[in-house]
Amino acid sequence: MKKIVISLILTVIFSVQLTHAQKLNSRKVRKMFEQSDIMQEHFVGFMLQEEGGKVIYEQNPDRYFVPASNTKLLTLYAALNILGDSIPGLKYHINGDSLIVWGTGDPSFLHPRLDNRKVYDFLSKSPQTLYFAKDPDIEFEPNAWRADLSHFPMYGNETIIKSDSSRNLLVSPKSIQNYIRVDSSLATTRFRFQRSKAGNELLVPNLPVPEGFNSQIPFSMDMEVTRVLLQDTLKRNIILIKRQKPLEVKTLFSIPSDSLYKHMMLPSDNFLAEQILLLCSGILGDTLDVAKTIEYSLENHLQDLKKQTCLGRWIWFVKV
Repeated sequence: MKKIVISLILTVIFSVQLTHAQKLNSRKVRKMFEQSDIMQEHFVGFMLQEEGGKVIYEQNPDRYFVPASNTKLLTLYAALNILGDSIPGLKYHINGDSLIVWGTGDPSFLHPRLDNRKVYDFLSKSPQTLYFAKDPDIEFEPNAWRADLSHFPMYGNETIIKSDSSRNLLVSPKSIQNYIRVDSSLATTRFRFQRSKAGNELLVPNLPVPEGFNSQIPFSMDMEVTRVLLQDTLKRNIILIKRQKPLEVKTLFSIPSDSLYKHMMLPSDNFLAEQILLLCSGILGDTLDVAKTIEYSLENHLQDLKKQTCLGRWIWFVKV
């Protein structure tokens, strides 16, 4: 079995019994660990203290760990201090018969569990010609282990691909079908999709589609893909331009912030966590930059974090 490193930071509740920590002692807590199958299968860092600071029990307290998903607590804390009670869905400016839109990094648009269609209705009902503006100074690198970050995420930047009763592929959103290509050079006996090393294609081997195939796959996301998906979804023409935001830019808010935080924390969604950091940076300044949010939070809200891992500040906020 693959060993998973677990780092427990901030306040950790090991079991319901720990809510009565004053009744526990080192021997009792050690017994809980020794009798736990989960704790025996993992390498754990843990410390239980009384409010006055007395240590009741500790295990590997001085070892450095890759913090993993519990660092989303810090992302949550940063967001609570920076974002308001609603998520900025987009920035926009109306100039005559033109509606110019800038993405804020809001991941809720057409997300299957988050979207309330407020932004969709705004864009679909606008009588102006729709322009989508790209900040010329911002580019996001493609990612191999989670959905790509983007200015204007759609569908969580993931596609759902299934096979029907005739083993034909059904793709949602449909526009992603344009980016799927059969690649006979893929040396594999397993039918699965993989991203091309260059470009926006999803490659699949030249193999029969398995019965009952059902997969949720991150797709490459850049402004051109955004334009294609948005144009297909809204059934109207979208024009990409490069344009800095004017001083009179307005904000359209989308969903309540707490609904986004809840969905980040409960399933432990890495993509949402990083997009939240982008949202925060858009509040702090005029660019979407994860590092900016981390720097600001460490200096203004998390001064007590005296140690950082060798992997840098990024690791404190999102899963690696």
